Amino acid sequence: MELHPDLPEAHTLRGWYDTAGQSANFTPVGQAGGSGDASSRPTQRIVIGDITDRQMGLGEKGDYANFVGTIMLIKNDRFSYMAVPDAEGSKYKVSQQGDGTFLCEKNNRTYTSCDHRYVMSLSAADHSGTTWLSMFNEAGELVMGTKAETLVNLQSDDSRKAEFQGYFDQAMFKTYSFKVRAQTQKYNEEERVKVTVLDAKPVDFVQETTSMLETLRSMSK
Repeated sequence: MELHPDLPEAHTLRGWYDTAGQSANFTPVGQAGGSGDASSRPTQRIVIGDITDRQMGLGEKGDYANFVGTIMLIKNDRFSYMAVPDAEGSKYKVSQQGDGTFLCEKNNRTYTSCDHRYVMSLSAADHSGTTWLSMFNEAGELVMGTKAETLVNLQSDDSRKAEFQGYFDQAMFKTYSFKVRAQTQKYNEEERVKVTVLDAKPVDFVQETTSMLETLRSMSK
């Protein structure tokens, strides 16, 4: 990937973005609805720098957007949580008890086993800047190429630390189309904008280029 290539097409595209593209709203090509209200909401196409420049996430309901970004860093110290077993169809957190069982305080039930689900912190970048993202299980499995339980088992085995790290290394510097929600949350009495991944897909560069060209043509009419 080359940033700011010295090509006529690149200069044309940059000129369009500086004059009109950064304020254009459209639904990205190939965007899927996903499940739930949040992932099916219409989004605006942005670059990462717009999150700060447009003060996104400061409204009561937050802002939904889509951007193409490259993963620069994934934190590997805390990447998952223990949840009720998948068969229950719930994502509730559980805690391990002294007798080896797992208690869910949400439904006040005890389980003999648990599932591990991703809750990850990563940074993504494009030509306009970087941002920290929170990412959960479905997108985490796509990016990491395995289930969270696999990494939990590897992390606990000292003889397989290199294999554990290898999953994180292979996920670096890959580019995805991210659908996100930016929303203000309070941490230690301080308000911050949290950007959460609702969906992630590998970039179809043919469709991406076609979409950009169509937008350029429409702006020149």
